[in-house]
Amino acid sequence: MYTPADDRKNSVFHKATELKLTNIFHVLASQKGYCFCADKMRKCEGLCRENLRNADGQTYKDHCGADSAVTNDNVLQLLTSAGARKNQLPPHLLTADLSRGREKTPVQVFNEFDTDKVPEFVYCTKTHFGQDAQVDTSVENMQTCSCGDVCNSEKCECVALSEKVYYNAEGLLSVSVALNNEKCQVPVIYECSDLCGCDVRKCRNRATTKGVSYLMEVHKTREMGWGVRAIETIPKGAYIADYCGEMITNSSCDDREDSYLFELGITNGSKFNYTIDAKRVGGFSRFFNHKCDPNMIAMRVFREHQDFRFPNFAFFAIKDITKGEEIGFDYGEEFWKIKRSYFSCKCGSKKCKWS
Repeated sequence: MYTPADDRKNSVFHKATELKLTNIFHVLASQKGYCFCADKMRKCEGLCRENLRNADGQTYKDHCGADSAVTNDNVLQLLTSAGARKNQLPPHLLTADLSRGREKTPVQVFNEFDTDKVPEFVYCTKTHFGQDAQVDTSVENMQTCSCGDVCNSEKCECVALSEKVYYNAEGLLSVSVALNNEKCQVPVIYECSDLCGCDVRKCRNRATTKGVSYLMEVHKTREMGWGVRAIETIPKGAYIADYCGEMITNSSCDDREDSYLFELGITNGSKFNYTIDAKRVGGFSRFFNHKCDPNMIAMRVFREHQDFRFPNFAFFAIKDITKGEEIGFDYGEEFWKIKRSYFSCKCGSKKCKWS
């Protein structure tokens, strides 16, 4: 059976994606918005977009010297001989980057099972608020810090708001702390913001602010529709993505399809009156499937504002996620009480509760 992960391991396009993680670009050719790159030792080469950035946020132009480029007359021959033409990209690749550059890492889309295309929606990396959801972003209502250290102790005013130190010295979520919430019914993390005086480069309280850092792809599954899988190892505690979309009132949900609704729930006895709908506007996180044995959890996180009515929902790995593994979270008992009469769980876990 065709295995895209193995096939792409040696593909030109996949190797070009790996260049994003290197510190050096060596440009061999460029044409019509694309360039043919290699790392310094020519161990990895391939076709990539001219606006592709490496781990330091640099494009090929930041490393391209006068002797790096090949004349345009030789470009087409070079691309063809390298097997980098469009019709030689990995089979079943529908989209090279679903986010169209909005994420730091490209989000590829694959379908090796049928001819379905990825559903149409407007891609975003943050939740958008309508007229019925006015968020308070006033500076005077923001708690800030002026730390001189790395902001990973309760001495930091922002960390103190969270009631616990959720991030460790590496900036990863302390999963044991997050899952042990006897004091705090629902964990809430207050990250440092642009208004804080701490050094962004040293601060350990900005895990989600730095954006998506790990390579993942959207793919068509055999029995669960579209899903998301890792194409590199994601360590335990790592930030994966936000669930973003349109912030709507709960009363508006009756007029919406419920496939992509994420209700804000109840915190400290108070019910939120809002829901995130990722049907029309959202990110790749809208494709996360249910898993009875989840490898990530959602945490409420505040960063751009501290309006308690509108938390960001950030997903974190609660175990090491291996390359090729499906990424998912537990939709919860209330979801299955409603949906079980329509369909059963297909997560395939030995711990499956709803099959």
